[in-house]
Amino acid sequence: MTTPAWHIVTGEYPPTRGGVSDYSRSIALGLAAAHDEVHVWAPSAGVSLATDPGIHVHSLPQGFGPVGLRALSRALLQERSPKRILVQYVPQAFGWRGLNVPFCAWLSSLRAVEVFVMFHEVAVPWTAGLWRRNAAYVVMRAMAALLLARADRIFVSTTSWEPTLQSLAIRWRGATWLPVPSNVPTHAPDDARSTTRKRLGIDEGTRVIGHFGTYGGMTAPLVARALTHLLEAERRRVALLIGHGGDVFARQLQSDGAADRVLATGPLDAADIASHLLACDVLLQPYPDGVSTRRTSTMAGLALGVPIVTNEGHLTEPIWRESGGVEIVDTPEAVATGAERLLRDPVQAAALGDRGRRLYEERFSLDRVVASLRA
Repeated sequence: MTTPAWHIVTGEYPPTRGGVSDYSRSIALGLAAAHDEVHVWAPSAGVSLATDPGIHVHSLPQGFGPVGLRALSRALLQERSPKRILVQYVPQAFGWRGLNVPFCAWLSSLRAVEVFVMFHEVAVPWTAGLWRRNAAYVVMRAMAALLLARADRIFVSTTSWEPTLQSLAIRWRGATWLPVPSNVPTHAPDDARSTTRKRLGIDEGTRVIGHFGTYGGMTAPLVARALTHLLEAERRRVALLIGHGGDVFARQLQSDGAADRVLATGPLDAADIASHLLACDVLLQPYPDGVSTRRTSTMAGLALGVPIVTNEGHLTEPIWRESGGVEIVDTPEAVATGAERLLRDPVQAAALGDRGRRLYEERFSLDRVVASLRA
């Protein structure tokens, strides 16, 4: 029996920034490494899409509007059969302000191909009093229902999506949980920690409290409160802000005598991100909706064995409590308390980092994800 060729359809692909962009490339590389035939179809947005050995990358200049879908249909007909389409689904990524019903209708009309759908998100949440947002909520749920009716297999980035999807499905056949692996290297040189701290001018004995993220409006205030508390409690501590937007956020924190103890990297390549994560004694990763297996910022630290403090929320899966791979507290406001415990007990922190690394390797690694896709 001939193995189907993979056709990954995604709204984002490098050099476009974004978690789904990085994820799509990682999956393509993993499938190619397993010697499968891999194609990627993505909007070009006026730039050349990233290319890698073993991956056929197809640019869609017209995106996923009617003209683009016709072009995609014609191009797919030219490819060999059997075909397996893997959709990296985030409604907002396919244009039309997240309301691209024609795209979902096009997918539901496909015949003589397998259709796999990976739900990174389902729909915007219902918000009382915001009628435009709630109209989008209704349309996005209808779009998800179209995909569910057609899909041969369903994958979810977090099990928290399953109840919603089950409620939308005419015939629920279950979903496979497919955690999102780290989008930065999971290994670094042995001296990465020491050389990075030296380059940053961090003295021996100083405790480094890190955060990795994009410093958006929902998360940044949570990080700011925790860091302010921890820096005030002890002079021999510095904050290390890793990721795009950290330099702007640092200027907001550099007050009350802590200006010389807030460092920010700005944008870094993936290898440098890993080295800076390893320079941290503890990572603060608070989230308003809780930690989940969609959070690549947490996955990055977990894979490298960096002790992580995070919090529960309505999207948090039970595995975070059950595994003991992170220090998990009840609310974002309690993250500073959890971090204080680890900063004062390096032995406990090191043990936590080891458990986190094992958890990642056993449950969340790219090898595990690719094996689930190919099963």
